[in-house]
Amino acid sequence: MNRKLNVIWVMTLIILNMTSCKREDSDTVNQDTIWTRYELFYDDNESKSYARATFRFSNAAGTKLELSEGAEVRFNDELIPWNNGLAYYEMELPGFQSSGTFTYTDLEGNDYTNSIAVPTVNFPASLDSVPRNEAFELVWDGTALGSGEAVSVWVDGALEGDEHLFVESSQGASSIVMASDDLLLLPEGNASWIMERSASPGIQEATSADGILIARYRCADRSVYME
Repeated sequence: MNRKLNVIWVMTLIILNMTSCKREDSDTVNQDTIWTRYELFYDDNESKSYARATFRFSNAAGTKLELSEGAEVRFNDELIPWNNGLAYYEMELPGFQSSGTFTYTDLEGNDYTNSIAVPTVNFPASLDSVPRNEAFELVWDGTALGSGEAVSVWVDGALEGDEHLFVESSQGASSIVMASDDLLLLPEGNASWIMERSASPGIQEATSADGILIARYRCADRSVYME
């Protein structure tokens, strides 16, 4: 990844963590008011998958919760460890984990089970250069988008502040059209292209506070010459 964009992402994570660093134990709240977020993420640049679970009080903006003794969260029947620095649960897995099941057990013995599959996406093999003075249609390698899916592409050129984000979320889409007005803002030369596909099919089992279930696939980054 381009070092400049990496710094931006790191700073964003730091800011998000600072704004949500307050946390409590889950035994301090009504168990039916715990909001849950489950994520299965694969990064082809690392050849690693990550299973993550976040617990909050009441809603997505609520105080983060660490599960008290007697409660637990598992991925494919394996206990997910607590990441104290980020205040969520995270398990690192080698290679591409194409699907899996999260199981959360609260302090009252209630089980909530949610399964998800990760849809893949890749840059076409022929992508090596793109003209900046005309619209460009990026046809990705992978199936068309289903309900609740999106493909995002970040293009980061050689100059400071020239990053551009392109998103397609229309059901049935199989490409992203990049307007020439946006491409012309990028300088001539090599640019880092980063592409992710996400899916949020809707949580299957949750408390009254609800939650979210997400799958993300990041393909190998690509260096593309902007003509």
